[in-house]
Amino acid sequence: MLTMRHPVRTALRLVLGLVILALVYTCHTTKQGPEAVARQWASDVGLVHAPVNSASSYAFESTYGTPSTPTRWSDCSDISYEVNLTHAPANALTVLNAELSRVHALTGLSFTYAGSAPAVNFATYDASGVPAPVIFAWEPANHLLGALNVNATTIPIVNPSHANYVSAIVLFNDDMNAFFVKDPIFAANLVLHEIGHVVGLSDVNDPTQVMNASLSPSVTSDALGAGDLAGLRLLGTSGCS
Repeated sequence: MLTMRHPVRTALRLVLGLVILALVYTCHTTKQGPEAVARQWASDVGLVHAPVNSASSYAFESTYGTPSTPTRWSDCSDISYEVNLTHAPANALTVLNAELSRVHALTGLSFTYAGSAPAVNFATYDASGVPAPVIFAWEPANHLLGALNVNATTIPIVNPSHANYVSAIVLFNDDMNAFFVKDPIFAANLVLHEIGHVVGLSDVNDPTQVMNASLSPSVTSDALGAGDLAGLRLLGTSGCS
């Protein structure tokens, strides 16, 4: 069975925490490479293990404050995104744009295509918290920022307060390109799952949800579950003030 897994990075975060202290001192406002970007991703993860097929079966990538509040995109954000199609399947951009439109309809969050990313250099995030284009790319299995045995990996990037997302990096494993083309439901679910991470949803242990931690091409439905929908509503826009 081909599955998508997003490994828990607890041990890695402990190590990277020391490095982040150095980054704050030495490169607070500099452009950062892939390793530094990985350190900036949301680290306060609040997982919810709710009853299967429940409207509470969702989880947030990041929370902040007391009481705990989910990190989300600013209501007035125009989330621009770039796509590198060098290793992508033929239908990649079509599927991506369709699923972004679907999330827009559910959340009110706006996505604007900023064009092709000429190279996936990951230098899109300014440590000061300035929003930057989200990167979507299809890459070889050994170019997934150290993630192993996954169909895709997403790194949401937060501002210093953890109140808002400012960017994200989404890498799809190009080993899955054949399935992506021949199985439209799998393609939709895979892309929708990763967009869920971009807007702030985390994995759940519930096979009735698109945000389930494991995804197989044998899945026959791309319907969002009750938990998926509830989580997206909480992370959606409430309008500009």
